[in-house]
Amino acid sequence: DFELGGVTTHDESRRIYWENYAKQHGREALWIALKEKDAQAAEHIHPNNQQRIIRALEVVENGGHIWQKNQPKMLYRPYMLGLTTERDLLYDRINQRVDWMMAQGLLEEAQRVYRAGEVQGAKAIGYKEFFPYFRGEMTLEDAVEKLKQNSRRYAKRQLTWFRNRMDMHWIDLVQYPEDEESLIANIQAWLEEE
Repeated sequence: DFELGGVTTHDESRRIYWENYAKQHGREALWIALKEKDAQAAEHIHPNNQQRIIRALEVVENGGHIWQKNQPKMLYRPYMLGLTTERDLLYDRINQRVDWMMAQGLLEEAQRVYRAGEVQGAKAIGYKEFFPYFRGEMTLEDAVEKLKQNSRRYAKRQLTWFRNRMDMHWIDLVQYPEDEESLIANIQAWLEEE
């Protein structure tokens, strides 16, 4: 649990500035702006918590600080492993995966979700892209391309989030499958540490 400290008044102009910044550039860019000004503060505020990020920026810009309270002791020593590959290759694989999913009946599955109405799954990537097609507002080809685009964007956001938030051990087994042996050795060495 973390608290913002050092400033008792709010700076309305800075709050408005950062709210507009978030609207224009997105929450992730807002979180990165905080990380550049105070990496420790950013470390303890989720990138989706826009209100808290803006308050932290306001505090930091006014000479305040963030302090830690009741930091729980880590129960586990994590080893975070991230799979990655060259962006063009990743995007090609995502496109191929969508084509494979289409061949496996994704369109019919999406139509069942569409007919179900206002269900949580209707918001998911992989279904919502087909709704304009079902309403006759888009061709199937365009809907599939939109799904590929949204899937690529989601993958990019995931990679960015993990790179900015986690101490990851990245490995590219797509282009370098032979690195699997060194990965196993690294994990084994980690397991043997205290």
